[in-house]
Amino acid sequence: MTHDPQAVEVLTTVASEVEAAALAAALEAQGIHVRVVGGFVAGFRAEAPADVQLLVLHADLDRARLALAALRDIDEHDDEHDAGPVDDALDESVDGDAD
Repeated sequence: MTHDPQAVEVLTTVASEVEAAALAAALEAQGIHVRVVGGFVAGFRAEAPADVQLLVLHADLDRARLALAALRDIDEHDDEHDAGPVDDALDESVDGDAD
């Protein structure tokens, strides 16, 4: 079965918009365009958390999977002095220093 390289595929689903934004930033830094979909469902008295999906083009899916696996591996095995690219991206987005 052939796939349209421009078709959108779900790369992964995460539980928070913050994690999704950090992963998306790290993937974008590697030249992989990412669309983030989902998050808090607003309009209720209290916002309800919802899953957040990271979407990529089918043409980028294999490269994105490898990059995501590497990011998660680095994040899991990082030492206590450096929290890794995912946490660095989180720190930049919180601090506003995304230089």
